[in-house]
Amino acid sequence: MKRSWFYFKNGKAYGPYTWKKILELLKSEEISEHTKVWANGFSERVYLAHVIKKKHKSIKPPPLPTDTDKLTDDLERETESTPPPLPIDQKNDVVDKISSSNPPHLPFDIKYEFTERESQSKKVTVGPLQSKEDIIAANTITKVSFGVFSLLLMASLYSFFIYDPITNDPPTERWPSVFSEKISNNNYEPYIEILNESTLNDIYYTQGFKIGQDHGIEVLSFLYPDISNDLYIAKRNFDLKFEDAFRNIDQTLSSEFPSWPTQKEELVKSVSQNLNFTDFSKQEAEEFLKLIQNRGNGHVQSPVLETLLMFHPKYIKAPQLLFSDEFTQEYRSNNSPKAKGVDLAIEYPTNWEAEEGRRPNIVQKFTSKNGDGLVTVNILIKDLPEEIAAELSEDDIYFLNDDDIWAETFNGTTRIDKGNAILAKQPSIWGEFAGTTKQVGVELDVHGLAFMMIKDKKMIQLLFMASPTNDNSKVEVKSLFNHYAPVFHMMLISLDFYDRYN
Repeated sequence: MKRSWFYFKNGKAYGPYTWKKILELLKSEEISEHTKVWANGFSERVYLAHVIKKKHKSIKPPPLPTDTDKLTDDLERETESTPPPLPIDQKNDVVDKISSSNPPHLPFDIKYEFTERESQSKKVTVGPLQSKEDIIAANTITKVSFGVFSLLLMASLYSFFIYDPITNDPPTERWPSVFSEKISNNNYEPYIEILNESTLNDIYYTQGFKIGQDHGIEVLSFLYPDISNDLYIAKRNFDLKFEDAFRNIDQTLSSEFPSWPTQKEELVKSVSQNLNFTDFSKQEAEEFLKLIQNRGNGHVQSPVLETLLMFHPKYIKAPQLLFSDEFTQEYRSNNSPKAKGVDLAIEYPTNWEAEEGRRPNIVQKFTSKNGDGLVTVNILIKDLPEEIAAELSEDDIYFLNDDDIWAETFNGTTRIDKGNAILAKQPSIWGEFAGTTKQVGVELDVHGLAFMMIKDKKMIQLLFMASPTNDNSKVEVKSLFNHYAPVFHMMLISLDFYDRYN
C-alpha cells in the first residue's frame, strides 16, 4: 500500500499527496526541507529533510542514538492512519534534548582571531583603550563571541547528527524581570555630576544661551510693544519646560564653586554688552519670536538641549520619559561598513552620546550623560563562519540559551537570569549577569544584560551595561542598572530592521 503524505504550513495540514508530488512541491519551493511532513505509519511529524536523508542511501550520516531510530521504524511501517493534530501544548524541549546527550567529539580545532584592527580612513588609536567602558565591552564581546561560535557549531552538529527534530513549539517567551520592576522600588539616588572640562564648557554655553535669550526678549518687547505679549508667552513656555534644569545647574555649580553667583553676574553683564538687539528690525524681531516659540516646543540647539536634559530633575528621576517626550534620536546602521549589510535602526536618548565603536565588530556605542555617564549600550555584528551559517536558521538561536553561553561573561561575574524573547520579529535569547571584574589591575562592579540573535548569517548582539567608576564608588551598581532598565527596554522596543519592509 502506498503512503499518503501530508505537509504542515502556517498551522494547517495539506494533503494527501504522493511522495512524487511532495518532491515536486519541494522543487517548486512551495515547501522546503525544513517543512514538517507526516505519512500513514508515522508516529510523529518530522522535517522533510530527515525523510529525504533516510530514503536516499547516498547520504550516510553517522549512526543515530537508539532513541532516535523512531523515524526509521516509521518509514518501514505501512499502516493507515490520519494525520496527527496540530500541536497545542508541546512539552519536548530542544535544550533539554541536547543537554541530555553527550556532545560528539569534534574532529578539528576551532580557532578564531580577535586581534584584527579597524581599517578606517580616520585616525585610529592602537594603544590602550581610552575608557573602562571600552575595556569591559571589548572583553565581554570577545568572550561571548567565542562562546557563541563554539556553541553554534555544537548546535549545528547536534541538529544534523543527533537531534531528530519533531514537533516543537517555540520556547516560552520571557523578558527580563527588571523591565517590570517599579521605579519606586529602586533605591537609586542620582550621583553628583562629574564636572569635567567638557561638561563645564557646555554648562557655561547653556547659561550664556539663556541669559542672551532673556536679554533679547526684554529689549525687543520694549522696542516692539505689539509683539511684547507673544514674546513673554514664548518665554514662559520655554521656562515651564526647562526652568527646573537651569535651577539644577545653578545649584550644582554653586555647590561645586562658591564663587559661581559672582561669576554668573559677570556673565550677565558680558552677554548684555556683547549682544545688541537694539538694531533688530521688526521682521528680525518676529523671526526671533518664532525661534523662542520653537525652543518652547523642545527644538533647542546642541549642546544646550543635551545639557538641559542631563540636568533636568524629571529625566534624572525617570530617564525613560525622554522617549515619551520625544527627546530621542535614531541611529541607523545602513551607512556603517561594520554593520556588514545589516540595516538596523534603534532609538536612543538625545542626551546620550553615540559614537562608532573602536573595535572592528562594535558597530555603535551609546553612553549616558553626554558620554560621561556610567551606563553604556553596545551593538555588535559579526559574520558567522560559513560552515556554521549554512546549517543554522534564525530559530536555532534557542540552541544557545544554555548556561555555558552566559557563564563567565566577565571574569568574576555570574549569570543571574536568562530567557527567550522575540525582538524586532527575530527569535533572540538574553542573559543577565553581575559581579566584579578586574580590568587592567582595577576591580569594577558590573551589572549587564545581553541580547543575541541570528539574522542574515550574522550574529547580532546588544549589550546593556552599568559600571560605576572609582570616582562614583558610592553608586550601587544594581540600583544604577535598575534605574536605567526602563531606558534599555524602550531602546529594545524601538529596534527594527529596515530590510524586512523591502
